[in-house]
Amino acid sequence: MSPPGALASVSEGTIHLSNGIRSTFKMEELNTGRNWKWVGPFLWLKVHYDHQFREIDNTQSEIVFVLDGEGFGVRTFGRLFALIYGRNLDRAIPRLIAEIEAA
Repeated sequence: MSPPGALASVSEGTIHLSNGIRSTFKMEELNTGRNWKWVGPFLWLKVHYDHQFREIDNTQSEIVFVLDGEGFGVRTFGRLFALIYGRNLDRAIPRLIAEIEAA
């Protein structure tokens, strides 16, 4: 992530997929404690990732990932992208939870 540190309105992050594809996303919207939205390219699509947070109680929170795409072939390739992204989240979220609980 650039610049290093906390998320800011100027933050950019590069996603490195295991198949070698890389894409840099820029902050599109930042509402601290509520949501943040990245936007960037994936192949010939423009993808918006919205990370929405909600406090359930003093010890639990919920995060919802909303993906929106635009561009040529979004109906076909958007579904494929969502499938791949969903699988990656299924692996990443348990790792994130373990890291948070270990801290």
